[in-house]
Amino acid sequence: MRFSVLIVDDEKMPREILRNYVPWEKLQVDRVEEAEDGAQALELARLHRPDIVISDVKMPRMNGLELAGAVREIYPDCQFIFLSGYTDKEYLKGAIKLRAASYVEKPIDLEELSTVL
Repeated sequence: MRFSVLIVDDEKMPREILRNYVPWEKLQVDRVEEAEDGAQALELARLHRPDIVISDVKMPRMNGLELAGAVREIYPDCQFIFLSGYTDKEYLKGAIKLRAASYVEKPIDLEELSTVL
């Protein structure tokens, strides 16, 4: 089975690192899309129906937790991996409440993320 992934981060560098250095083919991912914030990601999710969303938690316009809630209403089986440089317990509680697959701290450990995927 092949998967599609949507990477969401308001910072360009984490998006580029994920796109270029995660072994997508080895992980059976055949499509990777990118968005700069939650609002843009929601539009892309409606168009491409990703299997997995890797999202920063804190972003302008729509944060990662709000994005997850909106996407789960449309695609309840979509899995979320949250990224954050913050160790705020409220974000962690929100991720747990949304049944996130994982919560990966920044700076991103590519091996940890690959294991989660």
